[in-house]
Parts: sequence; structure tokens; C-alpha cells
Amino acid sequence: MRVLFLDDEKWRVTLYKEMFSEHSLEWVTDPIIFFERARKSFYDILSLDHDLHLAGSQRIPGTGLFSPSSNNLTGQDAVRGLCEDMGESEGAFIIIHSWNRIGSEMMLKEFRKVGLEVPHKKFGSNSYFEKIRDVKPSPQTSVLKRLLSRVLS
Repeated sequence: MRVLFLDDEKWRVTLYKEMFSEHSLEWVTDPIIFFERARKSFYDILSLDHDLHLAGSQRIPGTGLFSPSSNNLTGQDAVRGLCEDMGESEGAFIIIHSWNRIGSEMMLKEFRKVGLEVPHKKFGSNSYFEKIRDVKPSPQTSVLKRLLSRVLS
């Protein structure tokens, strides 16, 4: 299955890959790039974080700290884009995996405005991994079906 994963934490990407090595994971830290990829290409799963504080920031030498990012975008910006135009990822399984409850609620609210009910499960929780395990590959992953739909439209 193809997965588009929006997050700024490498450990989450590493754990996801360990848990689901059979998935083809694309890791993105920028919500605009996430939205553009989701719109242009089909993914079976779209998994989004809210806080992207490390995206665009730089590690301060000699410390474990990061300088503030000049990019104040969050996962909610990716959600707004998706709500306007899902593009090729129409029908993908979407899940919010942020640990930020308030940020997650704001993202869920955006999806509800367009009639989408999306689960929120904290990344690393058993319920997150169970949800991902339950996703069945979409018929849209069939290359032939996708090609035919483009030719016929």
C-alpha cells in the first residue's frame, strides 16, 4: 500500500516502517508538499500530524535544541488543501496521528465541514496501528483501472 506520511519526527517514520515494512511510505515534513503530492498521485493512506515544529528548523550546534522554523504551517494547512481538492487521493483512508489534542480537533473540524469523518489516533498507540492494519488496499491502486479512468475522462 502507498502511504503519504506528514510528520517532522524521524522516530515515527522509523517505527512506522518497522511495523509495516510491506507499505511504500513517503515521508513529508511540509504540509504544502503533502497536499500537492496527495492531489497529484493516489495513496491508500494519508496519515497527518498537526505540529510540525521541526520542519524547516535547524539544530543548534552542540545542543538537542532546534531553532524556530520560519515556516509556521501545520498539518491543518494540509487538511484545508485536501478539503478543497482531494485530487487523485479521493477515497484514501485518512487518519490524524497527532499527540496535540487541540490541533487534532481543529483538523477534524475542517474535515467535518466537508462531510468527512476521519479518525484521530495518537501515533504509537495500539489503536493507531490497529486502524492502519485494518486498511484494505483501494481498488484505485490498480494501475489499469487508473489508466482507463484517465483515458475515458
